[in-house]
Amino acid sequence: MPQTSKAYSVLFLLSALVLAAVVGFFFIVQANDHQECSSTTTTTTDAAGCTTVTTLHECKERFSI
Repeated sequence: MPQTSKAYSVLFLLSALVLAAVVGFFFIVQANDHQECSSTTTTTTDAAGCTTVTTLHECKERFSI
């Protein structure tokens, strides 16, 4: 009988961890709105006539995920 109770405890703990990970993941995806970010695009042409487009993503956020 103690083995069944232990199995349920382990199953409950694993389920709680998975649920917390899924909720945390979706919170990070939803909360990362990039309002303080901007993209700067620079176009350069070299002597041979090749055009290079460079896009720089600049964020002022402390944590950018």
